[in-house]
Amino acid sequence: MESKFAKMSWTISFPIILLFGVSVFGQSSAISELSLIPPPPPEISGGAVMSLFKAKGVKQPISSYDLDQEHVISDPFAPLSPNLLVIFDAINYDVNHTTTGSWLIPPDPIGAAGPNHVVNVVNSSIEWFTKTGTNQNRQSLATFFSSLNPLTHTFDPKVIYDQYADRFVVVTLEVTDIAQGDPANTSRIMVAVSDNSDPNGTWHHHAINSKLIADGDTSWADYPGFAVDAQAVYINANMYTFDSLLYRNNFLWIVDKGLGSGGFYDGGSASVTNHEPYNIVGLPQYAITTQPSHMFGTAPSGVGAFLVSYSGLTDGTNEFVQIIRVNNPLGATSFNHQFVNVGNIENASVNPLPDAPQLTSPEEIEVNDRRLLHAVWRNNLLWATTTILPNSGPDANQTTAHWWKLSTTNLNAITVADQGNAGGEDIATGTFTFFPSVAVNMNGDMAIGFSASAATTFPGAYYTGRLAGDPAGTVQQTATLRAGMDYYYRAFGGSRNRWGDYSGMSVDPSDDVTFWVFNEYAMSRGSILPQYPTEDGRWATAWGSFAIPIVGIDPVNENIPAGFELSQNYPNPFNPSTNIKFGISDLEFVELKIFDINGKLLRTLLNETKAPGSYEVRWDGRDSYGNEVGSGAYFYRLKAGNMVKVRKMLLLR
Repeated sequence: MESKFAKMSWTISFPIILLFGVSVFGQSSAISELSLIPPPPPEISGGAVMSLFKAKGVKQPISSYDLDQEHVISDPFAPLSPNLLVIFDAINYDVNHTTTGSWLIPPDPIGAAGPNHVVNVVNSSIEWFTKTGTNQNRQSLATFFSSLNPLTHTFDPKVIYDQYADRFVVVTLEVTDIAQGDPANTSRIMVAVSDNSDPNGTWHHHAINSKLIADGDTSWADYPGFAVDAQAVYINANMYTFDSLLYRNNFLWIVDKGLGSGGFYDGGSASVTNHEPYNIVGLPQYAITTQPSHMFGTAPSGVGAFLVSYSGLTDGTNEFVQIIRVNNPLGATSFNHQFVNVGNIENASVNPLPDAPQLTSPEEIEVNDRRLLHAVWRNNLLWATTTILPNSGPDANQTTAHWWKLSTTNLNAITVADQGNAGGEDIATGTFTFFPSVAVNMNGDMAIGFSASAATTFPGAYYTGRLAGDPAGTVQQTATLRAGMDYYYRAFGGSRNRWGDYSGMSVDPSDDVTFWVFNEYAMSRGSILPQYPTEDGRWATAWGSFAIPIVGIDPVNENIPAGFELSQNYPNPFNPSTNIKFGISDLEFVELKIFDINGKLLRTLLNETKAPGSYEVRWDGRDSYGNEVGSGAYFYRLKAGNMVKVRKMLLLR
């Protein structure tokens, strides 16, 4: 088969790049007995636009309005959702400027949860927290990847937690272009992996040269897909020509973890292979934005990951998801391609997707194109998210987050097991939902995080989900991570009011039940730049954890106590450790502390929000510095909301 998209000449100059639209590229339409309409080529990511064209290279001195507010932001418009177990704010527009020295949009927020920490990245910064919200590190990605000598601040970062190896993995991209005044044409993919589950330890870094020939033209990599399986790290990228910025293809890099053999995960050299999965001879295919599936559990024999794409593939009636199976990823790699008919779910002929309205401003929020945004495989089910334009129902003619549950039981005939919308109509009538991400826990429960905005609301961060046994096609009531506080308008001289290009949703590896959501919302306006005096808006980000069902009882704690309970520790007396049981009947902020006989605080065992339920906490007889305490009497105090109980225990060494 020839080039996936016929080449087409068009030129762009900044700042027009911020608002460009492109027409459909020529493509053979014969697909067995199907006749699909070629989708528009992928748009260049917002991060690449800002990096390549230097719009966010505008540096300003830190002034009175540029204050590092850490992660505490007053939000009078968004009381905490009663379903959140933990919530705290992370980096925002001003703090990012303090960290990097530049004003940067869009944030492209994504985060991942580990056993004891959460790590998040935005356009050019990385930070991590304890799960109670203590910020332990914040730095620019240029600093984080300093061992690789980055030429720019980098763009389009992503982070995932590799539950197979108990490590965080980070990717970011870099491009320079002679046509934009740079000394050379370069393109690199930078990858980093932590040496264990604690991001405060050592990170191993590696750079991949992504300046490659794509369909005959020297090209650079944009908008990474990012996932892991038991053996490898998978990175997809859209390839664009230097100077003329023509879309050419979608490439795949497979990075061997090399764990236990002195490879990348061990701090040694990385073994990387590059592939063109859309060059399967004799098969019609569409090289569009592609996401590799984050794998969980044991994959079918010989299967690495699934490459999933959508972008509005349609025959004029029904829509189709495109799936490429990666076989033998660390050996003689091969690919199997198929289309899955998902039915008539939208009006795919309308391009571009309608941007989202917002309260008190005529400037709409950019929702980008129909590219598939996130994919997860678990227990023979492939889950994926995108945005569509439903042609019926309560979300008709509104850009809407959509999810698929696809069965891979028959690898050669993948089918739709379920699908539906996360429409957000319970936020406000006429709500647009966009940039969804998905996670699935050990019970088969699904969670989705997304952004939302309406003519009567400000742009905010929300989430929903469904139990494995919920009715087909449904999600539970929408819950709030952070509601928008103000309207948002930042285009840096263009006319595309860019929001983040994705969001973050992950399952907590410590229990494989709880979910963590990370996303952006519009904070109060401010920090107006003199060169763009009519642009006013600031993004902020937040973390939250929750359990399904969103409405009702936490499935981890189904036996809800009748009231506030604190049991006697057992064993008692004890040596060297003891267990403390307690129960709460309402969502409360809980503190469990250990004191000596003189009332001196020795250790804080809990300091976080807990859902209604029964809990058990172990004390190992050590203080907060890890020192063993001596024999004697000690007190443990439980505080939940306005209620306090104290009990005595005896340690005998």
